[in-house]
Amino acid sequence: MVEHWKDYSTISNKCKRYKLGSNYGSQLIKYTVISDNSAFIKKRNSFKIDRMMVANKKCNHLTKWLNPELLTIDSDKAINYIRKEYVGKGNIHRKNKRIFSIKSIENKYWTYSREGLDDRLHTVLTSLPKDLRQYVKYNGESLISLDIKNSQPFILASILNQLINPNINKINGYIEGKDNNKYSFIMCDLFRNTLIKSELELFINQVLDGTFYESYGDILYNEAIISEDINNKCYLTNIIKIPNKPLRIKKFDNRREAAKHVIMQTLFSSEKYHANIITVFEKHYKEVYRVTQFIKKDKEKNFFPILLQNTEANSILDYCTKIISNKYPDMPLFTIHDSIITTSICPVNLEEEFTKLLCFYFGICPKLGTEHWVGDLSRAS
Repeated sequence: MVEHWKDYSTISNKCKRYKLGSNYGSQLIKYTVISDNSAFIKKRNSFKIDRMMVANKKCNHLTKWLNPELLTIDSDKAINYIRKEYVGKGNIHRKNKRIFSIKSIENKYWTYSREGLDDRLHTVLTSLPKDLRQYVKYNGESLISLDIKNSQPFILASILNQLINPNINKINGYIEGKDNNKYSFIMCDLFRNTLIKSELELFINQVLDGTFYESYGDILYNEAIISEDINNKCYLTNIIKIPNKPLRIKKFDNRREAAKHVIMQTLFSSEKYHANIITVFEKHYKEVYRVTQFIKKDKEKNFFPILLQNTEANSILDYCTKIISNKYPDMPLFTIHDSIITTSICPVNLEEEFTKLLCFYFGICPKLGTEHWVGDLSRAS
């Protein structure tokens, strides 16, 4: 048992807590439902209900569809799948994660919340591994999702576009008015007028035409940040060995997936982080790097990722889905951060509606990806 180092945190309002030691991470999980007649479980349930009430007040047009009786999973097929797919001790963690998701839906023991710094709506669907989606149905119908491709780079691109092509749209109003101008410094004229627009436009265009990750993957390969094995699997070359822990090399199916991983590390790093992945990004996207450093400068550690996540949450939860829900009140509607989900018998052209609203919100139009939650979905961690 590993003990948390603080007796009590006034920031998170949490008391001392414990977690299982690393040796238990190699054990297969056994899901057990505890009777709710104890004082502890009743208190815990009360806490969860309070969190759901907060989410209901913020986005009832979405939470009203989160009905445990209607959301089901074919647990037998799902369990058989993970037994065949995740074999050996190296896959115990992935296997346990999926067993927990399956049993939570099967036993209808899950909740939702929207109260973290990211302002996202967290549900059983947001924590569901992608390869289990094919076994999930709502009211007997399979689901379909539409997501913003390159979501985080796209939101950054929309901010850059607003800097060099100021116009009236929802993202400008959100950033200017968020938390008493917490983010408004981004749009200051003094900074805007010193930018090299052509370099920012190059990044914006690569994001909008869907080629950014592919292009950056090639850059990372040529700069020796990523390498490829004989099976064309990619891995990072700057592997750091943690003392007393086995060396783990994260493999990616292609350069695009590796680039996506690296760009998240780059965007979400602190202003003072200067590893080789940062220097490569600065070298090839100098003006974009200057903007991100300006945003991060003298701010709390997670300021920039929270900015992107807050913008995403506002656009999806408080704008797009609210308008769609008002227009089609009988259509089930769910979200997984940058995507919206409905049943496969959706009576409207949801892609057209979603695209139109996103274009109006951001001032630029993203590409959307469509995923039908049926069939043999790709394996995801």
